[in-house]
Amino acid sequence: MIGRPSQRNLHNLETLRNAFRASVPTLSMDNALFLPMLYPSGHTKRNAPLPRLASSLINMQVFDHNARVFQRSPHDINGCDFNYMHKCRGAHETAPTIPLLTQNGAERESQQSLLTQFLQLHGIQRLANVPLPESQLPSRIRRKLDAQALLGILGLIASVDPVASNIIVHDHILRLAPQDMKHSLQGIEI
Repeated sequence: MIGRPSQRNLHNLETLRNAFRASVPTLSMDNALFLPMLYPSGHTKRNAPLPRLASSLINMQVFDHNARVFQRSPHDINGCDFNYMHKCRGAHETAPTIPLLTQNGAERESQQSLLTQFLQLHGIQRLANVPLPESQLPSRIRRKLDAQALLGILGLIASVDPVASNIIVHDHILRLAPQDMKHSLQGIEI
């Protein structure tokens, strides 16, 4: 049962709102609409598909990104693509480079890992509300429930504003791809 929002809930929603508005300034996030997403263990039947929608959106963007990287272009020289860095940027020229991604690859590339990194980067702790004392909740379950709550919020945004959700996933989730690949690619000049 969802009661009155706590200060932590309001702070977490405000932090998410500010992070997402960096990419989509016109994004509308009503607390009353997003508050049920902070209760992943009590998803109603109406809200249950939203985390799956967001997860599918992330997988689709990974597939689209990889397809764009391997797409042939008229600038290929001798069958080699020297425009890799430009293709990895995606829709926005100012977006950070995203290396080749896998949907179910190594742990550091998994969706849950990317979502956990996003929450840590923005200082969001205990996003999901759980009916257990924090001392009885294992940290891996906490991370999973927090990722599920974030997927619920992203799914709700996707159902209301698909264009905004694509931008948010690209600019905030996929850019957290493996850091070792980013550093190895930064020295390459085109």
